[in-house]
Amino acid sequence: MKSKGVTWRAILIGLLFIPLNSYWIVRSETEGGIFYSTTSSLFCNVVFILFILLLLNEVVKWFLPSSALAQGELLVVYSVLSVASALSGESVGQQLVRNFSAPFWFATPENEWATLFHHYLTRWLAVDDKKVLKAFFEGGTGDSSLLYTSTHFIIWLRPLLLWCGFIILIVFIMTCINVIVRKQWIEHERLTYPVIQLPLAMTEIQDNFLKSKNMWIGFGIGAGITLLNGTHFLLPVVPGIRNINDISNMFVSKPWDSMRPMVIAFYPCAIGLAYFMPLDLSFSTWFFFLFWKAHASLCTKADE
Repeated sequence: MKSKGVTWRAILIGLLFIPLNSYWIVRSETEGGIFYSTTSSLFCNVVFILFILLLLNEVVKWFLPSSALAQGELLVVYSVLSVASALSGESVGQQLVRNFSAPFWFATPENEWATLFHHYLTRWLAVDDKKVLKAFFEGGTGDSSLLYTSTHFIIWLRPLLLWCGFIILIVFIMTCINVIVRKQWIEHERLTYPVIQLPLAMTEIQDNFLKSKNMWIGFGIGAGITLLNGTHFLLPVVPGIRNINDISNMFVSKPWDSMRPMVIAFYPCAIGLAYFMPLDLSFSTWFFFLFWKAHASLCTKADE
């Protein structure tokens, strides 16, 4: 297959997936905290979509081999959805909407926010209409309090567009910085970029990822644990595997209590990601975590 990179159809597929992907992120991260896919460096939601595309691409190869997506095109889709996920996630898009609306909704006579700092806020960059904010924070049943009305939409549209422009500018600046340091990182320091290793392996044409027995064994272990724990959540009678074991009760006396909370976590995805990391980096991750905990207990003992 002829090597392809950035093509119009790859960009179009990525753009078509963005609304569905963003909706999935917001629903999963805001409604009950089902899972926070964008708080880890490797976005599992994008990996899942890429996996589905690979399966569909295999079907296309059977009937229309010339129309199948090349590795470069699949990576373009992955990149588009990764950037969109970062902007839609808990740390960016979701916080942004709260930040330019919460100062007015949560302002009360008791906390005196209106007197303290409202005059410092630019009103055309925020939403300060109480009725509109009530629809956002509380919802409602009447037509006047529904969030998705043309009046409310227009009020939200202006600050959203302005802030989106600001975020696009920041992303552009970060991209420029990456271009500047690219040569040092890639050619001289030869960084491994562990986050991209899985997408590269999944989209490799010569060495078919879907035909690897080792991949399916690893996938089966990780997926099996997740499905088992999901079933345990729905049906407690089914035993589950605890991913997080809280051992804080072992640190109750001073100065050891300053090390709390202390947990032992088992996440197959984290283990897999650490496998691709340079040894010195993975070592420093857990070493300095324990160093930080020990330092906290020593400081507490010194203060006694």
